[in-house]
Amino acid sequence: MKKRITLLIMGLIMTFLNSQSGYKLPPDNIVKIFDAPAIPSVYFIPFATIGIETTYQRYQTLEQLADESVKLAGEDISKKLNAPQDSYPINKMKILNFEENSEISLNLPEDIK
Repeated sequence: MKKRITLLIMGLIMTFLNSQSGYKLPPDNIVKIFDAPAIPSVYFIPFATIGIETTYQRYQTLEQLADESVKLAGEDISKKLNAPQDSYPINKMKILNFEENSEISLNLPEDIK
């Protein structure tokens, strides 16, 4: 009986000590890679002097992962994005003028889909 009580107390102590450790971040070099800005994509318009540069949200947020989805033809469709769940929203757009070597930034709303 004493062994059982001792084991129970030891188990509770170990559980308490493990729960105190909290969330641990990975090493700094991995955090820097994860936090690096997304590489923009440039779309060229044939026979024109302009192009469009878009920057996508690099990773989905926990809120987006928790959104409701609908299965359609084996694909998870996000109700909020109205697109497959692995589609990342555009968060920056620029119009590039190659003739004048200039760019125009478009002000997109924060909650754009």
